[in-house]
Amino acid sequence: MSGGFSLFEFGVVSIVLSLVSLVFFDKLLTYQEMAEKTAAEVTAINMRAGLRYRVAEMLLNHKENEIAALVGGNPVKWLDTVPPNYLGELISAKWQDIPPGNWYFDVTKGEIRYRVKRTRYFAPGSSGRQMLRFRVTASLKPAKSDASILLAEGVTLTLIEQYEWF
Repeated sequence: MSGGFSLFEFGVVSIVLSLVSLVFFDKLLTYQEMAEKTAAEVTAINMRAGLRYRVAEMLLNHKENEIAALVGGNPVKWLDTVPPNYLGELISAKWQDIPPGNWYFDVTKGEIRYRVKRTRYFAPGSSGRQMLRFRVTASLKPAKSDASILLAEGVTLTLIEQYEWF
């Protein structure tokens, strides 16, 4: 009796290892997409927080009348640290020119956008584009003196187009 593997045993072990590798690789891709989703959503949360801090600063400095000017602005400007995958402010950016996995501010639309890189579990909104779109919007309230006049009560970073990711 010899001490080595038979050709059949080697084939079985190879097939089992291949299947385990495929399952591992599939899980790895899923975890990478989960990490991308988490990073994108945390960046959006940080932009919301930066906007809140900017509004608070304006309120503390008695500049309430300037809060409405934040609408349509670039929320990356209010972050302490710019995300490493932020391309900057772009005018009339073409979809094919934006590398997947990057943020940019569309100046013409007044939107901060993220182009999704891993799209296996991403379901886009009505545009059909695999991106996240946000805009700084105002919450309005009627003026006490004249209800036909609307005043900016506050601003927030609003998701423009719904999406599903996982």
